[in-house]
Amino acid sequence: GISAESKLPFTDVPEGEWYYDAVAYTYAAGLMNGTGSGFAPDRILTRAEMATIINRAFGAKIEADMLFRFNIFN
Repeated sequence: GISAESKLPFTDVPEGEWYYDAVAYTYAAGLMNGTGSGFAPDRILTRAEMATIINRAFGAKIEADMLFRFNIFN
C-alpha cells in the first residue's frame, strides 16, 4: 500500500523537511521515481515530467507514437 512511513532512497530529501511526506507519498504511489541522482526537490519540473506524473496518476497507457500521430507536440 501507499505509505509515507517508508525510508526514501533520496539523499537530497532529508527527514524533517516540509516536503518530506509529500515526496514519500508520491514515491510510494509510483508517481515519481527521482532523477537518477536523487529527487532534486529544488529543480523545476519539465512539461514531459509533468505529463508522466499525470499519466501515472490516471493510469493512462499512451504509446509514444500516439502523441505524434495526434500532433500533440506540433
